[in-house]
Amino acid sequence: MTYLFLSIAIGLIMAVSTGTFFEHVVLAGFILLLTSVLERGFFATQTSVISIVYEKPELIHPSKRKELLDDLHARTGLTIRHIEIGDIDYLKDAVVIKVYHELR
Repeated sequence: MTYLFLSIAIGLIMAVSTGTFFEHVVLAGFILLLTSVLERGFFATQTSVISIVYEKPELIHPSKRKELLDDLHARTGLTIRHIEIGDIDYLKDAVVIKVYHELR
């Protein structure tokens, strides 16, 4: 959707602006280059989300957060940025956890 708005914006800028062909090419090139740099993640890290069914509900207590993060890192090998606790099922001793991790 971003590219649709970007192409419409570049088209409107080129239609309204007064300048030479070279100035239009430089302006459009600058906008596309800036978009490409920002999209590639040079200024922000890219994250992904996975859902894990975790079988140790005793570690979801806020006082044991460090132990939970260490155990998740040891099991998955991912650099974990943030977690969200989802459904808790004490009958099956399982918890659904959303893990936000870096893609790099």
